[in-house]
Amino acid sequence: MVVDEFFPLPSLSVAATADQLHILRALVRSRGRHHDLAADAVADLVLAVDEAASTLLRHTPTCSTLTCTVGADPGSVSVILTGTTSAMVDTSTTSFSWFVLQKLVDSVALEQCPSAVAGPTEMWAVTVTMDMTLKADP
Repeated sequence: MVVDEFFPLPSLSVAATADQLHILRALVRSRGRHHDLAADAVADLVLAVDEAASTLLRHTPTCSTLTCTVGADPGSVSVILTGTTSAMVDTSTTSFSWFVLQKLVDSVALEQCPSAVAGPTEMWAVTVTMDMTLKADP
């Protein structure tokens, strides 16, 4: 995805709590429609974001945030979900959550590394990137 520093991608940060997930779903739904995704593709992308965010929520400390960024290239829509977790996220290929994510979007990637912020416990900076290819009209 190409990022233009003069036109930042739409993003939204919310408290890392389950009652805030509807806001992330609304952002993804709105941007998916804006980029002319089919209704089924929008629904799949919204479910994927919900699944990824729920996975991150199981590992986030209190007072943490989740940030969702939505962007598009000529051939795809990308959603980047970032957060800080108190432990590494287990995404073994046998986990059900990872299986669901792989079926809902064309590609999904997880990046995690120890956070640069020092504290009493180790924290992890986690990014989940999901891509959905725009299908050409027949």
